[in-house]
Amino acid sequence: MSVKSLSYKLAFLLSAIILFVIFNFLVCHPVQYVRMESKPTAWGTYSNVKYGYTVDVPVNWETRENSFGVELYDPISNRFISIKALPEISSMISMPIDEYVFEYFHDRHPYLMDASANLDSVTSASGTRGIQINPKVDLTFDLTAVKENWVGKSMAPTATLTYFPAAFAGDEFVSNIEIFSIGKPDSTYQRIVHSFHHKFKILRQHELLSMGLINLMDTPHRSLAYIGENMGYYIDLDGDGEDELIIICMSQATPDEREKIFFKVLQSHDGKFKTVLTKTYSENSFHPSDIRIVNIDDKPGFDVFLRFIEYGNEWGKNSTVILFHDGENYRAAGFGPFAEVRDVDGNGIDEVITSTNTYFSLGAVSSWYDIYSYTNGDFKESNLLYKKYFKDVILPGFERQLESVNNEMAISKVQTFQTAAFRLTYRLQRYIKWSKLIAEGKDIPYR
Repeated sequence: MSVKSLSYKLAFLLSAIILFVIFNFLVCHPVQYVRMESKPTAWGTYSNVKYGYTVDVPVNWETRENSFGVELYDPISNRFISIKALPEISSMISMPIDEYVFEYFHDRHPYLMDASANLDSVTSASGTRGIQINPKVDLTFDLTAVKENWVGKSMAPTATLTYFPAAFAGDEFVSNIEIFSIGKPDSTYQRIVHSFHHKFKILRQHELLSMGLINLMDTPHRSLAYIGENMGYYIDLDGDGEDELIIICMSQATPDEREKIFFKVLQSHDGKFKTVLTKTYSENSFHPSDIRIVNIDDKPGFDVFLRFIEYGNEWGKNSTVILFHDGENYRAAGFGPFAEVRDVDGNGIDEVITSTNTYFSLGAVSSWYDIYSYTNGDFKESNLLYKKYFKDVILPGFERQLESVNNEMAISKVQTFQTAAFRLTYRLQRYIKWSKLIAEGKDIPYR
């Protein structure tokens, strides 16, 4: 055998060995893109009513839901994706989304490195505009301290985060929805982002004007932009599959006019709108954070909670109302100022917590709380049904407030505040006594 022939055979054998080693390495240690790519066999839809958003999700992935959103995990590809509304302090609600991402994404994900220079604009199929970033993972960060469900399941040198604006502030003051994943965006992540849309169609003031549903006299003066603008919401109140249109209007009222704001519920018949419910209020302000979707009876149709605020009033004057359909009629149930809607007992149905006997004086404020539930077509005070809530939430709240007032009294030198605070402590002691009675299953003998 010639030397030349032997050289060819050795070269061929060496090449074969190298190819075998490379193939075996790729099979046993696939590259990051291949390992993270996910191929769902079927798709479904996830909708979050409280915060008003909807996305496509793979139905064959493991899912974990809570009131803010859903977490998705594919054990085959170790791919983790979460879609969640982000609770925040109320002052962030009006912040532009790019500024919000620039300032706060690192606070929620301290294990990610700064990505402020790489804010990319993204638009979903519905035309909703958002911001996307691809920060690197800080590999020196102690991930054992990260209390998130992707830890131990999915790992990559980068992360992908997309932010879209929420339609409603919800229970915890939310303005943005975050779609988060460890790794670069693959086809699954891209489809989720592309599918993002708001569940309820919203009309801004200029759209209501162009449709002829309001006129200029039904809008606030341009110099009063801080009080908000007229808004319209397509929401199915009666559960028949057809949306009603709720319009909130702030008319150009003069200072001596009592009624400054009103809402209308309209039904569409043969392309024409008919008003089926309307009511006026003395407040003058409405913002997107003043509307919420609630559930008072777990029946078809959505229930809507509205708050109207008197801008500039030092006592925080406001009115609250729930719009709903009782099976026969459209109704508006008012609950006075400072009412809140909460699922008190965790059964998925919301109760209304009202504020009564509210005391104001020099920054000293206290209210007693009654809980109302919707039963047999009416809202009824039902405190004794929620003993645990009074014991675990309301009673400790009054006790903390009493401790805080006593501490302030101890250091304050202002006599007028001392007097107001002393009166407040008397009220709080009474409210604590009442809360303890209800927590023990006993009714309050007097108010």
